[in-house]
Amino acid sequence: MQVPSDLVVPLFLGVLFVLHVVSRPVVVFLHELGHSLMSRAVGASSVDMYVGSYGEQDDAWRVLLPGRITLWFKWRIWPVQGGLCLAKWPEGFSVGTARWVAILVAGPVSSSIVAWSLMWPAFHYNIHGALKFILVAFTVIALLDLMGNLMPSIRSAKQSPGGVVYSDGYRLYLLLSRAWFNIKSPDEVVMDKAIELYNAGNYEASLPLLHDLLDRLPNQHLYQLAFSAYYNTRRFAEALELEEKYPEFATSFDSHGPTRAYLLCRVERLAEAKDLYTQLLAEAPVETRTMLHNNRGYSYLLEGNYEAALRDFNAVLEQEPDNAYTYAQLGRLRLEQGDASGLADLGRALELNPQEPFVFCNLGLHAHAQGRYAEALSYFEQAAAFDAYLHRLAEYTAAARACCPPADKAVLGATQAA
Repeated sequence: MQVPSDLVVPLFLGVLFVLHVVSRPVVVFLHELGHSLMSRAVGASSVDMYVGSYGEQDDAWRVLLPGRITLWFKWRIWPVQGGLCLAKWPEGFSVGTARWVAILVAGPVSSSIVAWSLMWPAFHYNIHGALKFILVAFTVIALLDLMGNLMPSIRSAKQSPGGVVYSDGYRLYLLLSRAWFNIKSPDEVVMDKAIELYNAGNYEASLPLLHDLLDRLPNQHLYQLAFSAYYNTRRFAEALELEEKYPEFATSFDSHGPTRAYLLCRVERLAEAKDLYTQLLAEAPVETRTMLHNNRGYSYLLEGNYEAALRDFNAVLEQEPDNAYTYAQLGRLRLEQGDASGLADLGRALELNPQEPFVFCNLGLHAHAQGRYAEALSYFEQAAAFDAYLHRLAEYTAAARACCPPADKAVLGATQAA
């Protein structure tokens, strides 16, 4: 059947579009696989490889590939998305310029090598014309991917971290400019200053620089620095916000789950914290469960679910009978239930660790509940001497200070001054 002449061009364009939609994920897969295999070859411990998104795991198909490579595939007909490769490196491992160059080049080159490898036998053995046409289209898309990625460019993409995508060529340009000519971009100058402040322990001063850089140049290293700076300054809500903004970077760290659960507890999202601790406990080996049981037990304790909290604390003591933190929280639990043996638990915790801040905090809560506000305030201030950022301590201190009679405050202040 002959196609009407006025439909030839639309049909041809439609076929090209379909070929693009079908071939593009294959090209992206080969591209990211090239990055992933080279990363593993030069020392990465594992790799997360995203096809069809820039780090999204929600609603993505998860496939475990050989070589400790995890593929996250997300199908979109339009707009067709690119991909992302996130490697995990052993602690203290230095990647170096040569390795980074190999990783960056391996992506765009790999898809072109595969395309040309298929083209030669297709024409040599004179296979069917339709298949030749498909392979030619695939090769053209692969070559466009090669040229587009090796050209230094920055383009906007709402789905990517920070809303922008940097080509492999742009990353190569920055890498080689610095390695060969010691040329630094303005962003690199700011980054050096931010890292200098961070390494000096001046986290507050480094944070604005790190956060601004992360928004414009999102990468795993900057995320780690910014997150750590928020964490070290006890700005837990902002640390959690950063983690939720860049999940593809957050999940690349082995400690992500326990850290997220801890942050959820610190910002009073206790139900989410408990659920995550429960999930982590189901997957954790026995020797690593004590911290998870302690923290979940504490979350239950804050909600007043004493039975569940007691189960968690007892699970810890079965493994670690001399855990001072557990005795401190067990003491609070029993005192809140009206059981005076909680004081013995707090005493035991103090014997095991004279600097356990929760001992003094929980003694203060007990004193406050009995109306001994000046004594409570004294205990809270002792707790602050060991950990000024202890969970809810500022709230407890303010409540005790508000209830403390003026005369007692004066006596307490004079005692502290002496």
